Amino acid sequence: MSGDQTERSPVLTPRLVGLSVDDAGGVASRHQVCMVRENPDTPGEVVAVVSDGVTATVLSQCPPTGTAVFPGSAVTVTWREDGGDGVREPRRPSPDPLVMSRMRSVDADDSVRSASSG
Repeated sequence: MSGDQTERSPVLTPRLVGLSVDDAGGVASRHQVCMVRENPDTPGEVVAVVSDGVTATVLSQCPPTGTAVFPGSAVTVTWREDGGDGVREPRRPSPDPLVMSRMRSVDADDSVRSASSG
């Protein structure tokens, strides 16, 4: 068997649920998968998990434990920070530039009318 075939052989996703984020990262690495999470500020976008001393417990993972994936595949996790409910309110989205430009146009038109009617 060539090296390419060995590298592309599927691996099984490990059980990460119930582990600390630090421990889960180590387990994921040993099983040749990448642990990621959804970016709370940009739903649908995932980011690599860097624990940076976060004390948290993994609550869920996708794909589930025992799923065959290729090495380097992403396993998306969610967690709860220990000692809290783990809910972090996302940043408010920036205003839509098109909507803002329309608002400025309306405001400018109103001030022109106000000035000319007075």
